[in-house]
Amino acid sequence: MRRHNLFIVLIIFLFIYQPPILSVNVLHIIGVFSWMYIILNNKLVSKVINFNTVLKIYIILIFFWIYLVIVTLFNENSILNTFDFLYWMFEILPICIMLCVHFSRKKYSIYDFINILLIVGTIQGVAALSAFFVPSIKDSFVNLLVNYGYSAIDLASIRMFGIASNLTFSTPILQSVLASLSIYLAINKRWNYIFFAPLLFFSAIINARTSFIIIAIGLLAIIIASKRLNFNNFIRVAITGVVLVISINFGSSLLEENSTETFDWIVTGYNEIVDLFKEGPNQTEGYFSYINSSERYILPDGFGILFGVGERILKANNYGVRSDIGYVNDIWLGGIFYSIFIYLFLILIIYKIGRSIFIDIRLAKFISILLFGTFLFSNIKGYIFTMNNMTNLLFLIFAFLVLKKN
Repeated sequence: MRRHNLFIVLIIFLFIYQPPILSVNVLHIIGVFSWMYIILNNKLVSKVINFNTVLKIYIILIFFWIYLVIVTLFNENSILNTFDFLYWMFEILPICIMLCVHFSRKKYSIYDFINILLIVGTIQGVAALSAFFVPSIKDSFVNLLVNYGYSAIDLASIRMFGIASNLTFSTPILQSVLASLSIYLAINKRWNYIFFAPLLFFSAIINARTSFIIIAIGLLAIIIASKRLNFNNFIRVAITGVVLVISINFGSSLLEENSTETFDWIVTGYNEIVDLFKEGPNQTEGYFSYINSSERYILPDGFGILFGVGERILKANNYGVRSDIGYVNDIWLGGIFYSIFIYLFLILIIYKIGRSIFIDIRLAKFISILLFGTFLFSNIKGYIFTMNNMTNLLFLIFAFLVLKKN
């Protein structure tokens, strides 16, 4: 494994997880730095980056932003709901371009790129583990969130372990994706990749039970995309299985002994998933009863269902309707028209990733299935098509595999 520049590791960590360590979003600072880098190194950037592709992405994002601005102003809602696209245009993409140029200069392979992602994920895992075992560390992390303006601290009694901007939704989803990636590489590349998985998954599951589903999607993607079984990868599969079984048993004991409330909460979530497959979706308790309620699928009236009202309904709003189902929130924000095109935009990005010449076919297939399945499911639990840890990762992968010139 190549040695990575510690400053770049720090930048990627701050970029992906957006930890609330300052009174302003760290992305604003890195975003300004990235624009300075691009301007001062414009000749180098132009040699590495395919600006025709960049321009097309910007045109699409500008279209979405203008559309939502019109809808929002027409319905007299807050224009803040359109800012995700501005962040993507003026901070996320420039940062990705800057990092992509660095990777190109250092001749990073796809595996070098994945390795640095796993290292960054492990740092988050260590932060989560530290918060889990040392209450004073967790209190410090939670206080940072409170000072930044995060209000849902009632969840901190059983979760919110780590240092990131979205510990109860996109962060654990991201950790599960990275855990799945390490398992795939342990089976298909080198067996020692498996040692990334336990900490990554532990840091995911103690923050969100949806991590079970993301790991299941990852395992399905591994089965579909992996090589045919032979002696070499049979040994790697065996080692991977043994390490995972030991880790699950050890992690379960660790949870039960050190945090009964968190352990019971995780077990309850796991049982709800098992009951879903045994009894079907018609459950009267738990999260699946929540998403079965017709109240969670109330849509805007009139033209609002087609074009939206420029408002999400996850929190209190002027419409008296609340739902955390992402697909419903997308329709409230921009209507069916917006929803169809934002999903097509996601599919386009993942398709381009899967067709990249900088990645082998099987790994591309695995990553494409994993990303598509993750976003498809995650948008049930909350709205995923916004600026968060997972979309930051998606744009970074896209930049590395698609925005570079051949």
